[in-house]
Amino acid sequence: MLNVNGLILVGQSQDFFIERVTLVLRVHVVRDNERGAKLLVNIVTKKTLRDFWQIHPEAEAVLMIWYKVTKKAAWKNLAETKADFHHADIVGICTIFNIVGNKYRLITKIYYPGKKVSIRFVLTHAEYNKKGYKDDCEC
Repeated sequence: MLNVNGLILVGQSQDFFIERVTLVLRVHVVRDNERGAKLLVNIVTKKTLRDFWQIHPEAEAVLMIWYKVTKKAAWKNLAETKADFHHADIVGICTIFNIVGNKYRLITKIYYPGKKVSIRFVLTHAEYNKKGYKDDCEC
């Protein structure tokens, strides 16, 4: 899990809007005494996740864990993402997370330089197998 103890918010928040996205992200600059300035991803809305867990309530706890860890992440690359979520995989330009084992899939686009995460889809395994997300992921 991601350890964010000792981080202190410094400065103003800035909103970022991603083209064709259902998420608005707020990035905060924080200061860590040992590592200097660092950007953290803050997911402002979790509507896509909430909509999904209202239909599939067994996914709520796992999606909330994903949300909380991602919100506090400072990932610079896939290796750092995999340190928090070892099952994260790249498909085209998307990063895909297994939810509730392999029962559901969370399809995201992660823009590491800008510390932005866009939730594209949350799918059941059957929906995922239809590969409707592939155009969005450019694969």
